[in-house]
Amino acid sequence: MKLALVSSGKMNTLEASYLKSDGVMARYSHVVTDIASSTKESEVSLVRESLPNDIIVTLQDNMLYIGVAVLLLVVAVTCRKTK
Repeated sequence: MKLALVSSGKMNTLEASYLKSDGVMARYSHVVTDIASSTKESEVSLVRESLPNDIIVTLQDNMLYIGVAVLLLVVAVTCRKTK
């Protein structure tokens, strides 16, 4: 989830991500940027400990799509061998 708010010449960008496996926040970031000069005035970033690496998270979040792709591949190989 990403949210950007503009107020009195400053842009506040909030970004948070949650793990599907447990529904708990995994990462949080808050950046305040001066719009006129495009410089970061402050930045806060929090990352939960014991997070699985990004590859594992991507695999877990897309398990349904991966399963469908593998199933289609098996069906395609099976159909090709029967011809």
